[in-house]
Amino acid sequence: MPVDGRDDRIGELEREFARELVRDDAELARLEVMLDRLRQLRHRIDQRQLEPDDWALLGALIRETT
Repeated sequence: MPVDGRDDRIGELEREFARELVRDDAELARLEVMLDRLRQLRHRIDQRQLEPDDWALLGALIRETT
């Protein structure tokens, strides 16, 4: 069966979709890491045991919300 322009376009769309899924997976992984860091931070706040690196994260969060 000959390959026509539609077949090329479908292949291109499939590749673009696959790239978007990879980007989405990477973004999801990044967000999961950040959520875990925030949960750990919350636990240390509750325990009143902040660590030196916590201040940088807290500062960034405050900057983003103001």
